[in-house]
Amino acid sequence: MDAALKNALAQPAPLLFGALKIELPSYTLRLLDGSASLQIGTEIYAGIDASFGTIASISELSEEMGDSAPEVTVTLMPPDVSATAVLSHPNMQGSVATIMVGAVDAATGAVIGTLSATATTPSALVTSTTPTPVVLGETVTLAETLGSTNASRYFGTVACTGAADTNLADGLTIGAAETAITCTYTNTRVPALVVTKTSSVLSDPVNASNPKAIPGAALRYCILVTNPGTLAGTNVAATDLLPAGITYTAGSARSGGTCATATTVEDDDAAGADESDPYGVSFLTGTLTASATTLAPGASFAITFDAVLN
Repeated sequence: MDAALKNALAQPAPLLFGALKIELPSYTLRLLDGSASLQIGTEIYAGIDASFGTIASISELSEEMGDSAPEVTVTLMPPDVSATAVLSHPNMQGSVATIMVGAVDAATGAVIGTLSATATTPSALVTSTTPTPVVLGETVTLAETLGSTNASRYFGTVACTGAADTNLADGLTIGAAETAITCTYTNTRVPALVVTKTSSVLSDPVNASNPKAIPGAALRYCILVTNPGTLAGTNVAATDLLPAGITYTAGSARSGGTCATATTVEDDDAAGADESDPYGVSFLTGTLTASATTLAPGASFAITFDAVLN
Protein backbone atom coordinates (compact mmCIF):
# COMPACT_ATOMS: atom_id res chain seq x y z
CA MET A 1 0.00 0.00 0.00
CA ASP A 2 1.49 3.36 -0.97
CA ALA A 3 1.89 6.19 1.53
CA ALA A 4 -0.80 8.42 0.03
CA LEU A 5 -3.41 5.69 0.14
CA LYS A 6 -2.38 4.72 3.66
CA ASN A 7 -2.78 8.33 4.73
CA ALA A 8 -6.22 8.55 3.07
CA LEU A 9 -7.47 5.40 4.79
CA ALA A 10 -6.38 6.79 8.14
CA GLN A 11 -8.84 9.70 7.82
CA PRO A 12 -12.10 9.63 9.83
CA ALA A 13 -14.37 8.99 6.82
CA PRO A 14 -12.39 7.89 3.74
CA LEU A 15 -14.25 7.77 0.43
CA LEU A 16 -13.46 4.26 -0.84
CA PHE A 17 -14.04 2.63 -4.22
CA GLY A 18 -13.82 -0.82 -5.75
CA ALA A 19 -13.06 -1.22 -9.46
CA LEU A 20 -12.73 -4.15 -11.82
CA LYS A 21 -10.85 -4.39 -15.13
CA ILE A 22 -11.15 -7.50 -17.31
CA GLU A 23 -9.07 -7.64 -20.50
CA LEU A 24 -11.29 -9.76 -22.72
CA PRO A 25 -9.96 -10.92 -26.13
CA SER A 26 -11.67 -8.11 -28.06
CA TYR A 27 -12.92 -5.75 -25.36
CA THR A 28 -11.74 -4.30 -22.06
CA LEU A 29 -14.42 -4.20 -19.37
CA ARG A 30 -14.02 -1.43 -16.78
CA LEU A 31 -16.59 -1.43 -13.97
CA LEU A 32 -16.97 0.57 -10.77
CA ASP A 33 -18.77 -0.78 -7.73
CA GLY A 34 -21.68 1.65 -7.53
CA SER A 35 -23.59 3.93 -9.87
CA ALA A 36 -21.00 6.67 -10.40
CA SER A 37 -18.04 6.95 -12.77
CA LEU A 38 -14.41 7.49 -11.88
CA GLN A 39 -11.23 8.23 -13.80
CA ILE A 40 -8.27 6.08 -12.72
CA GLY A 41 -5.22 7.26 -14.59
CA THR A 42 -6.51 7.77 -18.12
CA GLU A 43 -9.20 5.07 -17.92
CA ILE A 44 -12.87 5.70 -17.11
CA TYR A 45 -14.63 3.19 -14.85
CA ALA A 46 -18.41 3.28 -14.69
CA GLY A 47 -21.09 1.63 -12.59
CA ILE A 48 -22.67 0.00 -15.64
CA ASP A 49 -21.36 -1.32 -18.94
CA ALA A 50 -23.76 -1.32 -21.87
CA SER A 51 -22.69 -4.81 -22.97
CA PHE A 52 -21.94 -6.66 -19.75
CA GLY A 53 -23.94 -4.98 -16.99
CA THR A 54 -22.77 -4.19 -13.48
CA ILE A 55 -20.86 -5.50 -10.47
CA ALA A 56 -23.33 -7.34 -8.25
CA SER A 57 -20.93 -7.73 -5.32
CA ILE A 58 -17.28 -7.75 -4.24
CA SER A 59 -16.46 -10.00 -1.31
CA GLU A 60 -14.16 -9.05 1.54
CA LEU A 61 -10.49 -9.84 0.98
CA SER A 62 -9.66 -13.09 2.80
CA GLU A 63 -6.17 -13.50 4.22
CA GLU A 64 -4.42 -16.79 3.46
CA MET A 65 -1.47 -18.60 5.03
CA GLY A 66 1.96 -19.48 3.65
CA ASP A 67 2.28 -19.31 -0.12
CA SER A 68 -1.47 -19.02 -0.72
CA ALA A 69 -2.56 -15.71 -2.21
CA PRO A 70 -5.39 -13.65 -0.67
CA GLU A 71 -8.77 -14.37 -2.21
CA VAL A 72 -11.55 -12.06 -3.33
CA THR A 73 -14.70 -12.85 -5.28
CA VAL A 74 -16.39 -10.52 -7.75
CA THR A 75 -19.91 -11.30 -8.96
CA LEU A 76 -21.16 -9.71 -12.18
CA MET A 77 -24.77 -9.03 -13.17
CA PRO A 78 -25.01 -9.22 -16.99
CA PRO A 79 -28.01 -7.44 -18.57
CA ASP A 80 -29.25 -10.48 -20.49
CA VAL A 81 -28.70 -14.14 -21.32
CA SER A 82 -26.56 -13.37 -24.37
CA ALA A 83 -24.10 -11.34 -22.29
CA THR A 84 -23.92 -14.20 -19.79
CA ALA A 85 -23.18 -16.61 -22.63
CA VAL A 86 -20.38 -14.38 -23.95
CA LEU A 87 -18.71 -14.04 -20.54
CA SER A 88 -18.91 -17.78 -19.86
CA HIS A 89 -17.60 -18.79 -23.30
CA PRO A 90 -14.35 -20.84 -23.16
CA ASN A 91 -12.54 -18.15 -25.18
CA MET A 92 -13.02 -15.74 -22.28
CA GLN A 93 -11.40 -18.06 -19.75
CA GLY A 94 -7.94 -16.89 -18.75
CA SER A 95 -8.67 -13.21 -19.40
CA VAL A 96 -6.59 -10.98 -17.13
CA ALA A 97 -8.69 -9.46 -14.34
CA THR A 98 -7.47 -6.60 -12.15
CA ILE A 99 -9.31 -5.68 -8.96
CA MET A 100 -8.57 -2.26 -7.47
CA VAL A 101 -9.56 -0.92 -4.07
CA GLY A 102 -8.62 2.67 -3.31
CA ALA A 103 -9.64 6.02 -1.96
CA VAL A 104 -10.87 9.18 -3.62
CA ASP A 105 -10.02 12.72 -2.56
CA ALA A 106 -13.43 14.01 -1.51
CA ALA A 107 -12.51 17.61 -2.37
CA THR A 108 -11.19 17.00 -5.90
CA GLY A 109 -12.59 13.59 -6.82
CA ALA A 110 -9.09 12.37 -7.68
CA VAL A 111 -7.86 8.85 -6.95
CA ILE A 112 -5.06 8.89 -4.35
CA GLY A 113 -1.71 7.20 -4.78
CA THR A 114 -1.68 5.92 -8.38
CA LEU A 115 -0.10 6.87 -11.70
CA SER A 116 -1.11 5.40 -15.05
CA ALA A 117 1.59 5.63 -17.73
CA THR A 118 0.27 5.95 -21.27
CA ALA A 119 3.43 6.74 -23.21
CA THR A 120 3.08 5.82 -26.88
CA THR A 121 6.33 7.25 -28.30
CA PRO A 122 10.01 6.51 -27.56
CA SER A 123 11.54 8.53 -24.70
CA ALA A 124 8.13 9.85 -23.63
CA LEU A 125 7.95 10.88 -19.97
CA VAL A 126 4.76 10.48 -17.96
CA THR A 127 4.78 12.36 -14.64
CA SER A 128 2.56 12.48 -11.60
CA THR A 129 1.06 15.94 -11.09
CA THR A 130 0.16 15.30 -7.44
CA PRO A 131 3.05 14.54 -5.05
CA THR A 132 2.58 11.63 -2.65
CA PRO A 133 2.91 12.81 0.99
CA VAL A 134 5.45 10.91 3.10
CA VAL A 135 6.96 11.29 6.57
CA LEU A 136 10.47 11.01 7.98
CA GLY A 137 11.52 7.41 8.55
CA GLU A 138 8.70 5.94 6.48
CA THR A 139 9.52 3.21 3.96
CA VAL A 140 7.60 3.51 0.71
CA THR A 141 7.12 0.52 -1.56
CA LEU A 142 7.69 1.29 -5.23
CA ALA A 143 6.09 -0.97 -7.81
CA GLU A 144 5.20 -0.94 -11.48
CA THR A 145 2.58 -3.08 -13.20
CA LEU A 146 2.69 -3.39 -16.98
CA GLY A 147 -0.34 -4.29 -19.04
CA SER A 148 -0.64 -7.94 -20.03
CA THR A 149 0.47 -7.23 -23.61
CA ASN A 150 3.68 -5.51 -22.43
CA ALA A 151 4.62 -7.56 -19.39
CA SER A 152 7.34 -9.55 -21.18
CA ARG A 153 8.36 -6.92 -23.71
CA TYR A 154 10.27 -4.45 -21.52
CA PHE A 155 13.16 -4.32 -19.07
CA GLY A 156 12.15 -2.02 -16.21
CA THR A 157 14.50 -0.15 -13.88
CA VAL A 158 13.78 2.45 -11.21
CA ALA A 159 15.98 5.19 -9.75
CA CYS A 160 15.24 8.04 -7.34
CA THR A 161 16.80 11.49 -6.96
CA GLY A 162 16.70 13.54 -3.80
CA ALA A 163 17.01 10.50 -1.54
CA ALA A 164 20.00 8.93 0.20
CA ASP A 165 18.47 5.46 0.00
CA THR A 166 19.55 3.83 -3.26
CA ASN A 167 18.69 0.19 -2.39
CA LEU A 168 15.12 0.22 -3.63
CA ALA A 169 14.67 -3.56 -3.56
CA ASP A 170 13.38 -3.31 0.02
CA GLY A 171 11.56 0.01 -0.48
CA LEU A 172 12.50 3.68 -0.31
CA THR A 173 13.17 4.93 3.21
CA ILE A 174 12.61 8.66 3.71
CA GLY A 175 15.58 10.37 5.35
CA ALA A 176 16.01 13.67 7.18
CA ALA A 177 15.60 16.85 5.08
CA GLU A 178 14.47 14.84 2.05
CA THR A 179 11.60 17.05 0.95
CA ALA A 180 11.51 16.48 -2.81
CA ILE A 181 12.16 12.95 -4.03
CA THR A 182 11.52 11.99 -7.64
CA CYS A 183 11.46 8.31 -8.65
CA THR A 184 11.51 7.36 -12.32
CA TYR A 185 10.78 4.01 -13.95
CA THR A 186 12.57 3.47 -17.25
CA ASN A 187 11.23 0.74 -19.53
CA THR A 188 13.45 -0.49 -22.37
CA ARG A 189 11.82 -2.49 -25.13
CA VAL A 190 13.06 -6.06 -25.53
CA PRO A 191 13.62 -6.79 -29.24
CA ALA A 192 11.38 -9.57 -30.54
CA LEU A 193 13.81 -12.01 -32.13
CA VAL A 194 12.97 -14.71 -34.68
CA VAL A 195 14.68 -18.10 -34.39
CA THR A 196 14.55 -20.80 -37.06
CA LYS A 197 16.19 -24.23 -37.20
CA THR A 198 16.83 -26.18 -40.39
CA SER A 199 18.51 -29.49 -41.12
CA SER A 200 19.97 -31.42 -44.05
CA VAL A 201 21.39 -34.89 -44.57
CA LEU A 202 25.07 -34.80 -45.59
CA SER A 203 25.62 -38.51 -46.14
CA ASP A 204 24.44 -41.96 -45.11
CA PRO A 205 26.21 -45.34 -44.93
CA VAL A 206 24.24 -46.82 -47.85
CA ASN A 207 23.61 -44.26 -50.58
CA ALA A 208 26.44 -42.63 -52.52
CA SER A 209 24.08 -39.87 -53.67
CA ASN A 210 20.76 -38.47 -52.48
CA PRO A 211 21.47 -39.48 -48.86
CA LYS A 212 18.63 -40.44 -46.53
CA ALA A 213 18.01 -39.89 -42.81
CA ILE A 214 18.75 -43.48 -41.81
CA PRO A 215 20.82 -44.78 -38.87
CA GLY A 216 24.43 -43.72 -39.27
CA ALA A 217 23.56 -40.73 -41.46
CA ALA A 218 25.54 -37.50 -41.00
CA LEU A 219 23.24 -34.52 -40.39
CA ARG A 220 23.87 -30.79 -40.40
CA TYR A 221 21.72 -28.35 -38.46
CA CYS A 222 21.56 -24.56 -38.65
CA ILE A 223 20.12 -22.23 -36.02
CA LEU A 224 19.42 -18.77 -37.45
CA VAL A 225 18.62 -15.86 -35.11
CA THR A 226 17.21 -12.67 -36.69
CA ASN A 227 16.42 -9.29 -35.19
CA PRO A 228 13.59 -7.88 -37.35
CA GLY A 229 12.96 -4.88 -35.11
CA THR A 230 14.32 -1.36 -34.88
CA LEU A 231 16.23 -1.81 -31.59
CA ALA A 232 19.53 -3.60 -31.06
CA GLY A 233 19.51 -6.81 -29.06
CA THR A 234 22.11 -7.33 -26.33
CA ASN A 235 23.37 -10.55 -24.71
CA VAL A 236 21.37 -12.65 -27.16
CA ALA A 237 21.34 -16.41 -26.51
CA ALA A 238 19.60 -19.32 -28.21
CA THR A 239 19.62 -22.84 -26.78
CA ASP A 240 18.86 -26.12 -28.52
CA LEU A 241 18.28 -29.37 -26.65
CA LEU A 242 19.39 -32.16 -28.96
CA PRO A 243 16.99 -35.11 -29.13
CA ALA A 244 18.02 -38.50 -27.81
CA GLY A 245 18.17 -39.98 -31.31
CA ILE A 246 21.23 -38.06 -32.51
CA THR A 247 24.83 -37.70 -31.33
CA TYR A 248 26.60 -34.35 -31.57
CA THR A 249 29.81 -34.33 -33.60
CA ALA A 250 32.41 -32.72 -31.36
CA GLY A 251 34.14 -29.64 -32.79
CA SER A 252 31.71 -29.28 -35.70
CA ALA A 253 30.17 -25.95 -34.69
CA ARG A 254 30.61 -23.00 -37.06
CA SER A 255 29.29 -19.42 -36.93
CA GLY A 256 28.51 -16.66 -39.39
CA GLY A 257 25.93 -14.17 -40.58
CA THR A 258 23.82 -16.77 -42.43
CA CYS A 259 23.56 -20.54 -42.62
CA ALA A 260 25.46 -20.47 -45.93
CA THR A 261 28.30 -18.29 -44.61
CA ALA A 262 28.73 -19.93 -41.20
CA THR A 263 32.39 -20.93 -41.58
CA THR A 264 34.10 -19.51 -38.47
CA VAL A 265 35.33 -22.40 -36.33
CA GLU A 266 33.87 -22.55 -32.81
CA ASP A 267 35.00 -24.87 -30.02
CA ASP A 268 32.59 -26.66 -27.69
CA ASP A 269 33.33 -24.84 -24.43
CA ALA A 270 32.06 -21.48 -23.23
CA ALA A 271 35.46 -19.84 -22.81
CA GLY A 272 38.12 -18.29 -25.00
CA ALA A 273 38.39 -15.68 -27.72
CA ASP A 274 36.10 -17.63 -30.04
CA GLU A 275 33.13 -16.76 -27.79
CA SER A 276 33.16 -13.16 -29.07
CA ASP A 277 34.34 -13.43 -32.67
CA PRO A 278 31.59 -12.07 -32.71
CA TYR A 279 29.49 -15.15 -31.86
CA GLY A 280 29.89 -17.90 -29.32
CA VAL A 281 28.97 -21.59 -29.15
CA SER A 282 29.08 -24.12 -26.33
CA PHE A 283 27.86 -27.70 -25.97
CA LEU A 284 27.16 -29.25 -22.58
CA THR A 285 25.17 -32.36 -21.58
CA GLY A 286 23.09 -32.46 -24.72
CA THR A 287 22.37 -28.74 -25.02
CA LEU A 288 23.95 -26.42 -27.58
CA THR A 289 23.99 -22.69 -26.76
CA ALA A 290 24.61 -19.96 -29.34
CA SER A 291 25.26 -16.39 -28.23
CA ALA A 292 25.90 -12.89 -29.53
CA THR A 293 26.93 -9.89 -27.45
CA THR A 294 24.90 -7.58 -29.69
CA LEU A 295 22.56 -8.05 -32.64
CA ALA A 296 21.82 -4.92 -34.66
CA PRO A 297 18.38 -4.11 -36.07
CA GLY A 298 17.79 -6.19 -39.21
CA ALA A 299 20.86 -8.37 -38.54
CA SER A 300 21.11 -12.14 -38.19
CA PHE A 301 23.61 -14.68 -36.97
CA ALA A 302 23.78 -18.40 -37.65
CA ILE A 303 25.29 -21.41 -35.93
CA THR A 304 25.73 -24.72 -37.76
CA PHE A 305 26.73 -28.05 -36.24
CA ASP A 306 26.86 -31.69 -37.29
CA ALA A 307 25.41 -34.82 -35.70
CA VAL A 308 25.01 -38.51 -36.42
CA LEU A 309 21.60 -40.19 -36.49
CA ASN A 310 21.67 -43.14 -34.09
